[in-house]
Amino acid sequence: MATDGLMAIRYLISAEESRIGRTDYWNSVFLAGRTPFDRTCLALLKVLVIITLSVFMVMALSQL
Repeated sequence: MATDGLMAIRYLISAEESRIGRTDYWNSVFLAGRTPFDRTCLALLKVLVIITLSVFMVMALSQL
């Protein structure tokens, strides 16, 4: 289970996107074994992490 948790963290901070005609690891392997509810929760959590990191970066830059 520790590996599954680590993969979830890697998914949250990854910037890999799917492109037409290409499969990426996250959509074809990692998310394929999840339920639709789990996929939705992970996607929403990923958006929340990105927004939080962006806010912290803006706050840090404003302190310079």
